[in-house]
Amino acid sequence: MCGNLAEELQGIRLVATFPVLTGNDERGMFCTTSGITLGFGVGLFALPLARNAEEVLAIETNPFAARDAEANAQAAGAGNLRVFRLDALAALAAYPAEPGERIVLDPPRTGAGAEVVQAIASRGPERVVYVSCDPPTLGRDLKHFHAAGYRPDRVELFDMFPDTLHLETVVALVR
Repeated sequence: MCGNLAEELQGIRLVATFPVLTGNDERGMFCTTSGITLGFGVGLFALPLARNAEEVLAIETNPFAARDAEANAQAAGAGNLRVFRLDALAALAAYPAEPGERIVLDPPRTGAGAEVVQAIASRGPERVVYVSCDPPTLGRDLKHFHAAGYRPDRVELFDMFPDTLHLETVVALVR
């Protein structure tokens, strides 16, 4: 069931498929032994990762979102999901890279920036999934990933806010 998310909300079963997260390999984004989500909010990406990973580190600076994510992880029985209230650079420096690591990056509208991209690339993750709500900062950050040897493997656009100029872009990056 890698790449498919199924949740029940008020008795209604919701299923969402994120093809860009599964990539072209059999294991997919959600079938990994080690994952990190940066800017994870309340656990949208971290909880599905935790279903199939040995360990997921969820990094969030907002204390309210981190608190809600901890509650969501507990409710979901995700004991392998560890929530940390740190900024991305501090978290990447504090935790050693794992073989086969995959990173989900969901920065604010200002983007990740060159320092965060370099810190991610220096870990050598096998896949980075970048979720962006701002095309200009995504373009800027993709240039930094390209300079570090990463290239887009797949790109998906999601019009989550009809009748506005806002698009969510999900880019899977590989080396």
